[in-house]
Amino acid sequence: MNNKQNNLAVIALAVVAVLALIATVIVGLSKVGNEYAGAFAAPGHNQFVTVTQTATTTATNLLPVQVFATNTSRIYGLVVNDSDTDIYIFLKGFSNSLTAAGLVDFNKGIRLNANGGNYEILPENMYLGPIWASSTATGKRLLTIEK
Repeated sequence: MNNKQNNLAVIALAVVAVLALIATVIVGLSKVGNEYAGAFAAPGHNQFVTVTQTATTTATNLLPVQVFATNTSRIYGLVVNDSDTDIYIFLKGFSNSLTAAGLVDFNKGIRLNANGGNYEILPENMYLGPIWASSTATGKRLLTIEK
């Protein structure tokens, strides 16, 4: 065999190896889709098909509002600021809005920037307690997802 034939043989083997790899990936992806019944998370991560979605607005009297209650079964959570004003969230339990008012305040806690600022609860930062929110303006909207 000359050098040209050797080069062509090496190229042909490389093409076959790449095609075999692509076929393996495709078969693996189809198994994941069937095995997890529509949940598209990779194995070892949260896998769920349904969630609870709600919309909450900040109070008209500027008192904090509870966004999430304590949930010892929580596996995922998301709070999104769907307003034109910054909103602050606080991870702590309070008996009511008046009790929370002393601590849940502007420029304290976790700031959710206007127009999409968000806080996501994942296995790495799993918080099971309640979440309270407060804003400098009334009637500002928060979108939440919890599982």
